[in-house]
Amino acid sequence: MANHLREFSSLAILVAFATSGCGRVERPTNIPVDSTRIPGVKSTDFWQHCSFDRQSGNTRCKIFNVNGLLFRDDVFVPYVGERPTSDADLKIQPHGGNEWVDLANGTTLIPQSQFERIKRFLDWDRGLAPRP
Repeated sequence: MANHLREFSSLAILVAFATSGCGRVERPTNIPVDSTRIPGVKSTDFWQHCSFDRQSGNTRCKIFNVNGLLFRDDVFVPYVGERPTSDADLKIQPHGGNEWVDLANGTTLIPQSQFERIKRFLDWDRGLAPRP
């Protein structure tokens, strides 16, 4: 009986902790409201936000660390998939990287300024090339 009570108590504490919001990080105020939180490893989540500039035809993405520090602000171009043509194309999936953005339509965007370096990594990561 004592073992069952101990197991129940442990389970109750675990459920209370899991549902209390402990460890949940709110979006910092400097990050646009429509940004997407990307879960990272070891609580190193980050935020992604992309917008389409009709005048230039470019997609600009910003990647912030979990605390709101701007990590990358660049024009992003397709690694895989189609070039976005409007903000409607920029629905971010919550599983990109801290240097690339995965969109709901299957497109992966990478920074134009670092295209070759990140392309080599993604080619290796996706089994398309030997280790860079």
